[in-house]
Amino acid sequence: MPAGGKQAAVWIGDGARLVDLGGEVACLRFHGPHHAVGPGIAEAIRRSGEEVERNWRGLVLAGDGKDFGIGLNLLLVFTEAENGDWDELDLLAREMQSAAVAIRTLRRPVVAAPHGRTFGAAAAICLAADRIVFGRDVRFGLTETEEGLVPAAGGCLAAALLAERRARSAGLADPAVPLGALFEAMMEAEVYGAQPVAGRIGYFGRGDLAVEPEERLDAAKRMVLQLAAAASQTGGGNADGCEPSGRVAAAGREAIAGLKLRSLFKRREGRWSDHDVKVAGKLAEAIAGGDVFPGTAVSEAYLLELEREAFLSLCGEPLTRARIRHRLATGERLRN
Repeated sequence: MPAGGKQAAVWIGDGARLVDLGGEVACLRFHGPHHAVGPGIAEAIRRSGEEVERNWRGLVLAGDGKDFGIGLNLLLVFTEAENGDWDELDLLAREMQSAAVAIRTLRRPVVAAPHGRTFGAAAAICLAADRIVFGRDVRFGLTETEEGLVPAAGGCLAAALLAERRARSAGLADPAVPLGALFEAMMEAEVYGAQPVAGRIGYFGRGDLAVEPEERLDAAKRMVLQLAAAASQTGGGNADGCEPSGRVAAAGREAIAGLKLRSLFKRREGRWSDHDVKVAGKLAEAIAGGDVFPGTAVSEAYLLELEREAFLSLCGEPLTRARIRHRLATGERLRN
């Protein structure tokens, strides 16, 4: 039976359901309103990971409807920030991050199959997977800076990991150069389609594919089975036959200084506002690993802490809340 056909539900939760694609491959399908990522999605990811490790060969992540996901639940973020419920916002960020970590560390291959709009936290969830099969209709990007925020679902960690891999493949001593391209893409809230050129600046990684939208589930299922077979031959648990190291080579303080200087040039050119510069500074610190020497190996947990601190700090900014309020009221971006 094609993976896109009728699928038997394993369980149905808040905002997502786990279904059987056949061949011992499960699929977590997001079905909440506008597919906004919130606590229900985080819980579904954790629960599906436990189920897949017990009973399945691997997991596909997909969305119902015309989009994979529009990002974090902004109404929830705005309400908690306006009420000053910082403990609740911290808990929300931790839940989103733990979902991404659950995907990254699952001892079964995970393949994301995004299509349509895949923004913010939804994109970060995909970047936590072992591979991505992009529908050719995809619009993909970490876009939180439009709302005056930084990614809070492991997106900053994902950028650091992607920069590290690109630096290694290019024979560079530290990831500052590829990180700079990702920094600008995130600050400009760039979104990418499924063209090969997006891999040079955007979020395509080694082994990722682009297929027609209607073929993405079948292609993702095949990829899960291929990765599972490769892992069984090597004796590994995840898609690459080994456990994630948990350490990342940070770009460090010199990269942060360079990224902050770049943001000041953008402000002088009139392209970015003062608040954009503040957001850029928080983003630079989160993705470059803080005040460490270039190339220092830092833990993923440390990078997630930096990401969370930057997110919470920006939630406290009135100009950030004004951006979120405007987005919720009009659906448009506020440049303030």
